[in-house]
Amino acid sequence: MQDLNEMIDQHCVNYYHLQTLNVNQGDLEHRLVECGYNSPNSSGPSVAEFAKLLQNPRTRTVAIHRFISLLVLSRSDWRSSSKVSLLPSQISNFCQSIPPVESYPGSEEG
Repeated sequence: MQDLNEMIDQHCVNYYHLQTLNVNQGDLEHRLVECGYNSPNSSGPSVAEFAKLLQNPRTRTVAIHRFISLLVLSRSDWRSSSKVSLLPSQISNFCQSIPPVESYPGSEEG
């Protein structure tokens, strides 16, 4: 995980600029949602807040790092769609084929 973190950090530093962006806030928010960002938890910024972080040159590199990290982790989850999963297709397809656990009265699940 540390190696992955370092690779993402190097990618952000080497491939993204810190100049002012001429991007419409609404367009950026739309693109974030299309890419799979939807404020994954209550502690994460909303889509609008995240778009502002990406537009600000002082916070852009950290925001891009977080965005890439979130996408990589979400695509490595066995529950992710086989179309977007970073897992081998055999594993992703197998996991998608497992039926959900049925809850029974008195069981811990139900």
